[in-house]
Amino acid sequence: RTVQKNAKYVCLADKNCPVDKRRRNRCQYCRYQTCLAVGMDKEVVRTDALKGRRGRLPSKPKSPSTRQPNSFQTQFCRFYNDSIPNPANHDFSKLNYRTVSNKESVCEEKLLVYDALTRSCDIIKQWVDKFSLFYSIQNNERDRLFSNCLLEQIVLRTAIRVDGDRVVLCSGIVVHKVQLNYLLGDVAQLIYDFGSTLKSHKI
Repeated sequence: RTVQKNAKYVCLADKNCPVDKRRRNRCQYCRYQTCLAVGMDKEVVRTDALKGRRGRLPSKPKSPSTRQPNSFQTQFCRFYNDSIPNPANHDFSKLNYRTVSNKESVCEEKLLVYDALTRSCDIIKQWVDKFSLFYSIQNNERDRLFSNCLLEQIVLRTAIRVDGDRVVLCSGIVVHKVQLNYLLGDVAQLIYDFGSTLKSHKI
């Protein structure tokens, strides 16, 4: 009541009146000061916001660490893990350590890597298509967004699977660094350097 009415009391003695079970009503000023001294919180004592909650503090907000991950985060992790090639299914049939020099052989290696990267693009597209949120974007904007991010997706997914002089593409096909060089040139070395940096940071 004191808090609700914003009442102001005055002690008629020396502001040191005894407050106990028998004499608690003799001086309202000293009784109120005693309540504050033992820890009463004026902000939560019988205010309008706490009607029907006498003696209870407001519920504390939940800690961010206890919040459940949202559906998009869950989808992202699950779909990404599903898109990672299974080591048991890696295809080593295209792996070639030898350096070729004649134009015909170089052209064959370029086509081989091009085909493998094209299949990787298809796998990334299948991964993206699983997200329901992606379909809230208009078709033309969705295609443009995918095209603009495709190169970064290929580079990142290739870099994180660099293993020595070999790399596992999204399709599970394993190729040698030299084979990537035939098609990508200096970009292949940048991908390998990026992969080494990620590994050094344990990413």
